[in-house]
Amino acid sequence: MSHTPGPWIINPRQVDSSPYQILDKDDHEIAATIYGPTGGIEEAKANARLIAAAPELLAILKRLREQNYQIKTADVEDVDRALSHAEGRA
Repeated sequence: MSHTPGPWIINPRQVDSSPYQILDKDDHEIAATIYGPTGGIEEAKANARLIAAAPELLAILKRLREQNYQIKTADVEDVDRALSHAEGRA
């Protein structure tokens, strides 16, 4: 079984218990965040970013494994871009 193909996007929504949903490229919901026990809306937003970045992060890890972890400049740029997405800097 494989996961829903990326890219995944974050959709803010106005529902008290689930402030963000994660959608596939066809706008189908594949996940939703809830408020964290301590972080409130900011934690929910950070969780949504990390979930949405999962396909991109997985693809990079698979590619690095296929290259026997021989990292090229383009790989570093892809890793930096994926981390920026996951951390909300992009």
